[in-house]
Amino acid sequence: MIVHVFNSSIVSGPETLVIPALASLSEPVTVVFLYETRKGEASNKPVRYAESLGLATRVVPVRSRVDGQAVARLRETLRELGTKVAHSHDVKASTYLLRAAGPRSAREYPIVSTHHGVRGRSGWVSKAYEAFYTRLILPRFDRVLTVCASDRELLVARGLRPDRVETHLNGVDRRKIDAGERGAERARLHADWGLAARGIPSGSVVLGFAGRIAGEKRLDRVLQVMAHLKSLHRGLPRWDLVIFGTGPLEADYHAATRAMGLESQVHWMGYRAGLGSEMAGFDLLLSLSDAEGLPINLVEAGWAGTPVLATGVDGNRDLFPSAEYGLTVAVEESDEAIATRLAELLADPERRRSLGRMFQGRVEERFSGSRWTAELRRIYSDLAHRVTMEASHHA
Repeated sequence: MIVHVFNSSIVSGPETLVIPALASLSEPVTVVFLYETRKGEASNKPVRYAESLGLATRVVPVRSRVDGQAVARLRETLRELGTKVAHSHDVKASTYLLRAAGPRSAREYPIVSTHHGVRGRSGWVSKAYEAFYTRLILPRFDRVLTVCASDRELLVARGLRPDRVETHLNGVDRRKIDAGERGAERARLHADWGLAARGIPSGSVVLGFAGRIAGEKRLDRVLQVMAHLKSLHRGLPRWDLVIFGTGPLEADYHAATRAMGLESQVHWMGYRAGLGSEMAGFDLLLSLSDAEGLPINLVEAGWAGTPVLATGVDGNRDLFPSAEYGLTVAVEESDEAIATRLAELLADPERRRSLGRMFQGRVEERFSGSRWTAELRRIYSDLAHRVTMEASHHA
């Protein structure tokens, strides 16, 4: 039995990447959720999501930040399930799993933790958790997985043993949209999204933002770039930015949109289920985060043949190793410089098509869900072999 342990009250990147893929592992899988009772109904969302995909689930109630009873219940649950490998995700789930599994010398099964983005935390509290996780928790795991190559380098530099840290690049499967399909699919999605009712003409170049509306995604910077883009007078085609997502900074960014005079070309679409399969509705996807793991929405854009403009950070460097796959900009570049580069891309539809085509091929070859699952199977197999060898060595 392979057991995955999550502590979450939202269905975000880690959940939408990992949970759907678990059904295709060759062994039985159970997903155990640490159920934060203080968050009430919100803690049910990921449980219902896993159950909707047909996965077996268990729930361990957690009634405080450090709940010894929850650790004991998790330990019992893992034994009842006949756990072969226990795999946790991020800080709290990994902390509880480590305590439940006990010291390496007494463990009944190997434990694995995936870090879903080493640099992607903001605020002193989150950074304190990060220091605790990487310096006190992860070194005691049998295997640590990172979602991009640069994260592995950072963890090794922070003192983790190189032979216990492995890169497991994110990957998902979506319907491939061929170049000949994109026009019809784009028109269908624009009708579904109701873009005409928002005053967006069919010939507009539709720029997209898809993600949580929170500080780490730097939507504030995207808006600044839009303001500079609007000020450029180069005979550019009509463009519109459509923003999908919700989050704590929505009201602030709505106000910023009005203050910048962007209301006619920036459109707030709210949350949309299934957007990951609708990336063909964008002519260009924007991602200007200061730090990332390896963004699932960019991989989804690749399946649709949608070109991307993104900051050249972390996992984005794995996705776009050269300029033939996507337009990357440095975090240090000014908003004006990024707007200028974006304007050049707006004026060059053939280059956008070429970028989308090349990126699609790269995603299909390197970032598919089937490749992600096959790599996870290999990791588990290697880990089981290593544990067996170590046990025979100590016998």
